[in-house]
Amino acid sequence: MIINRAYRYELKPNVRERILMAKHAGCARFAYNWGLARRIALYQTEKVYQCHGATPGIE
Repeated sequence: MIINRAYRYELKPNVRERILMAKHAGCARFAYNWGLARRIALYQTEKVYQCHGATPGIE
């Protein structure tokens, strides 16, 4: 019998920690959008879908 358990945590960051978390989220979003733009540009130029971590030219 499998039992699923869940734990709930609540963060109560102070002002400095809120600022740092917002900066971290912004940086992560920038990195994701940068990578996505590169993948879209690659697809538009070569019309080839590349799997995550695959080497270009090797299928």
